Amino acid sequence: MRNLFVIHGVMATMIMVLGGCATTAVPRHLTLSVAPLDTVHADALVEAVSTQRPDWTIGLRADEGQRMNAVRSDNGVLGVCLAPDRIYENDETVAYLPMMCGTLTAEAIDDDLIKLIEKQTASAIDATKLDDEAMLDIVQKSSADDPLCFSVLPLWLADRQAFVSDHILAENYMIACARNIRKATTWVKSDALSSDTLAGWLDMASSVMTTQPAYIRRAFAAALEHTDAESRVLGQGMEAHIELNAGKWTQAQLTFVSALGNAEKTDIAWISDLYAMKMYQAVYSAPGLNVEVFEEVMPSMYPHEGSFQRLAFRYALVTRTCRLAGILPDVTPKIVETCLPAVDIVLSDMPEKEHQDFIYLLERAVSDKRHPYLTSNTLSWLREKCSDGACAWYPELRRTALATSGLAPETRSFFESFDPQHGP
Repeated sequence: MRNLFVIHGVMATMIMVLGGCATTAVPRHLTLSVAPLDTVHADALVEAVSTQRPDWTIGLRADEGQRMNAVRSDNGVLGVCLAPDRIYENDETVAYLPMMCGTLTAEAIDDDLIKLIEKQTASAIDATKLDDEAMLDIVQKSSADDPLCFSVLPLWLADRQAFVSDHILAENYMIACARNIRKATTWVKSDALSSDTLAGWLDMASSVMTTQPAYIRRAFAAALEHTDAESRVLGQGMEAHIELNAGKWTQAQLTFVSALGNAEKTDIAWISDLYAMKMYQAVYSAPGLNVEVFEEVMPSMYPHEGSFQRLAFRYALVTRTCRLAGILPDVTPKIVETCLPAVDIVLSDMPEKEHQDFIYLLERAVSDKRHPYLTSNTLSWLREKCSDGACAWYPELRRTALATSGLAPETRSFFESFDPQHGP
């Protein structure tokens, strides 16, 4: 028996009534974990929920002490706090779902969980009506008793790409939200998170965008006092931010690699987006790049899933970062393979003047005498991409490869045999 589970998957076509509510027919996308509990049998719970809601997909995630989307027993009371979430329609964010906390009974945990998820779904907030004025109104009206801005603000900022386009505005929005929902008490409901905890998380996230040492120091100290996975992820981001400000470029990049991975594991998509932006800053600002570290950086920057806006934002960062590979002292076959999605996007959708930097990566990798080869995945991509003479640049890449002494047998065989005819 496993003691954890996840409700996980890409949302299918959704029927939704906007303007404040959504039908319970909306297939939900959630990631949950179960803390080790004698009263909860995770596999049985997964099966029960799947049987009752076959349009929800069920998976697993290891419990690492998460407070959000985690079935836990606090002070002897079984409960869960569902994290803020999005509802998509045609790859667009159409609604935000507020945090929803509730108690569960061991005898009917699957029914209670389903009811809570559907209650959250029915509380959907129309994303298309959240302009700046509406969001400012939410921030101003939020309080310890109704911390709505915690639920919608970070997702709204991420969808607007404010972390990179206007990080000062994003920082100030989150600081204001934290101030309004903070409660000067350590009291914690057994089935919910305290508003002080939520405000602390917002302070930790906003500190990753500020250059004020005192603010960063206070937020980092608060992160060290908490044992939950969310605070650890935020603490890692602050650690990387401090290293970046101190000019410890390589260490900042490695710390962001770890923070990005943990943000994805704990399903905090907006934190992952913020860290990806900071990662690009850590790579772009560095006076030099380490090849081995760059090989670790690139895989971490890809998003797992999300709206069209989120994927477009993340792939834009991936593309910009891959372009920087051209200044590396060594472009390895692994780097080329990791950058292939970005290369494909540029060669397929961007003007020809943008192509050369990415074609150059292929030429650098195939001609480097330390590792003169391309991976089998890259060769397969070339065959698919350049069949029927679709790549005007391929003949030069082929000549470069065949002129390289010591070219690996598999790579040489590919370039000797694959020579598609050019079109007009």
